[in-house]
Amino acid sequence: MVIFAKVSQFMLFLRYMDSPTTSFAELLRARGHSLTTARRLVFRELQRHESVTMQQLWKKLSPSIDRASIYRAIGLFVELGVAKRVNVGWKYKLELSGQFAEHHHHLTCNRCGRVVAMNESVLEEFIQYVSDKHGFRPASHQVEIVGVCDVCSSGPTGFEG
Repeated sequence: MVIFAKVSQFMLFLRYMDSPTTSFAELLRARGHSLTTARRLVFRELQRHESVTMQQLWKKLSPSIDRASIYRAIGLFVELGVAKRVNVGWKYKLELSGQFAEHHHHLTCNRCGRVVAMNESVLEEFIQYVSDKHGFRPASHQVEIVGVCDVCSSGPTGFEG
């Protein structure tokens, strides 16, 4: 019984150590930054969303965090590769990088700004095929398909045919 209790505690410890929040904290420390309350809350909010605007972040996190702290946290996250900007026209949304979220690509509606994450194995295979064909070793890639979503295309101002 005692052995089982110690094994389960150890398993919980391992799960804790493998959590994205823990590796995020370790990354910050390794790069000379501390895990502040603002950084922790911004990171957790990014974990909850596929992609989010700064305005949406501010609405979710205020009054707990002021706007300047959110901007500083995001600036640091982008600099460290924790988060990335996804361009939506001349604006952008934010999401966690591949280190903290599953690798994916985007379908972006240029009318409503909706961003849909997609992870298609055929696309990944094609990218690998093209890279191999040209003797290229990709370090990373990002695919964004811009167009009109099904909601906007079927609305009163949608495209016919």
